[in-house]
This record gives sequence, structure tokens and C-alpha cells, in this order.
Amino acid sequence: MMTAVLPSRPMAPDAVAGCDANFSQRILLHNIAWETYESLLADLAEEHVFLTYDNGDLELMSPLPKHDKAGVLLARLIFANTEIRQIPISSFARTTWRRRGLAKGLEADESFYIKNEPAVRGRTDIDLQKDPPPDLAIEVDITRNTLKKEEIYADLGIGELWRFDAEKLVIRKLTAEPRYVESDVSPNFPHLPVAEIQRFMDMRHGMSETAWVLAFRQWVQEQFSQ
Repeated sequence: MMTAVLPSRPMAPDAVAGCDANFSQRILLHNIAWETYESLLADLAEEHVFLTYDNGDLELMSPLPKHDKAGVLLARLIFANTEIRQIPISSFARTTWRRRGLAKGLEADESFYIKNEPAVRGRTDIDLQKDPPPDLAIEVDITRNTLKKEEIYADLGIGELWRFDAEKLVIRKLTAEPRYVESDVSPNFPHLPVAEIQRFMDMRHGMSETAWVLAFRQWVQEQFSQ
């Protein structure tokens, strides 16, 4: 039997119109078969809906504009950093990562192969049953998730997770258990302290995006030349 839990707070009219709000529309379904989850992934591939699956529980979430914006900006910092330092990466943006054997799957806001980039170079047919998981994922959590997405990321084996809650960035690294612990620096980019990323995210409101990225590139270049 399939049951649904609707958001306890109704979606506001301004959210329907695509304006800023403090919450997004979420629907939680229980007792959903894996095949149904995969069918919905295919059917909703062109829709702006995130699907998270965990052992029969399925959450559908329509993200807010500020959710998408934050993820894009964090990704731009990674692009700028890796370009200047000439670090090979493979980026997959909003991609569904899932493993049937674990009965878990989710869509990261942004995801990157860094150490494992050679294993997926030039490929788009990634299968976590046989391929390594991304080295880094970005999860923007403007509103509270119903499902425990951090545990799903850990079970999928994604080594580094950047969590951003509208204002604060936390970098977490995967341990052997597996579970995440907080880190002051990025495990994949040890030259990139979380405090510096946070400083630039704090600056983003008062600058054009172009000027903001250029300022970050200048900072990275200065650090790289030392």
C-alpha cells in the first residue's frame, strides 16, 4: 500500500509564483517500490523536482530559486579553483546517484569527480554498482529535508559533502563507518579552508556575480603563487 505525507505547512502563493519563500513544496511517499522510483525518475527527468529514495520512502521536493542559486555559486568557486590550479575534474551538476542493492538514491545539487576523475573521463554512463561514487557533492538545504539525506550520501560512498543552509557552509568528510565528520578544510582541496569559502559566500550579496568570481579567482591565484 502506498501512503503519502503532505507538507504540514501549505505552499504559499508566492512560492507557487516562483518567488522567494522560506520553504518549498515537499511530498513524502511510503512503501514505494524501487521500480516505481526509477519510473518516476524517467517521467520527471525534465521537471524541476528532486527525488530522494531510502528503503521504500520517497520524497519529492520542488526547490526554491535561492536553493538553485546557492548551489550554482558554490560550483563556480570549485570551477575557478580547479581551473587556476589545473586540477582535473569531471562535473555532473544535478545528477541522480543511486544503488539498487542499497535501496537508496538522491539527486545532488552539484557533484564532482576529482581523485577518481580518470575513471570517468569522457563518460556519462556512470553506474555506482561498478563505478566509483563522486568525490564531492554539494547539498543545499534551505528547508529541512524529511529524509536523512546525509546518511544516504554516506551509504553511497561520496567522500566529501558540502552542506549549505542559505548562509553557513559546513564541509564534511566520510569516515570508514561510514559517516560524516566536520572538517575545516576540503579533503579534495586541502589548500581551500572552509573559512575562505564562507567568506566569499558572505560577500555574494553585495557584488555582481562576475565581480564576485573574479575576486575569488584573484585570491586563489595569490595563494597558488606563494
